Amino acid sequence: QGHLIRCSLGLCEKLQHSQLINQLTHIIKNLRIRITRNGFVWYTTDTINSMIAVKNVLYKHEHENNISHLINCYQLLMAKLQQQDDSLMQVKQQKPKLVKKEVEIKKIEQPKTSDAVTRLLHQVIKDVLNKIIDDIENNENR
Repeated sequence: QGHLIRCSLGLCEKLQHSQLINQLTHIIKNLRIRITRNGFVWYTTDTINSMIAVKNVLYKHEHENNISHLINCYQLLMAKLQQQDDSLMQVKQQKPKLVKKEVEIKKIEQPKTSDAVTRLLHQVIKDVLNKIIDDIENNENR
């Protein structure tokens, strides 16, 4: 369990002598971290968001020495991740909206010069379409 990241040997050396780890352990519940000399850092926390934020702060520490700035970055990132989680939960809880769209039916007049078979076919098609329309309207009214 936990998260293992690969980093530069310089960052591993820097982390071993930095106050960043002490500061993070004071503000992060159940943070456990192990730094190796060969370029790996293993750590674990209680939440996924915290693990993501710690990883980002550790990588930033390679180029940033201001510990208070790094702690601030951690807190800002945690707030942003929590906001994203909250937004996702709101979206999941919303019911999908039904979109009703009026259907326009164009009636085409049959030519007057058609033969009996064509007229019968048109009448059958018209009756089937009317039945479908009635069924749709009945379903919408339920």
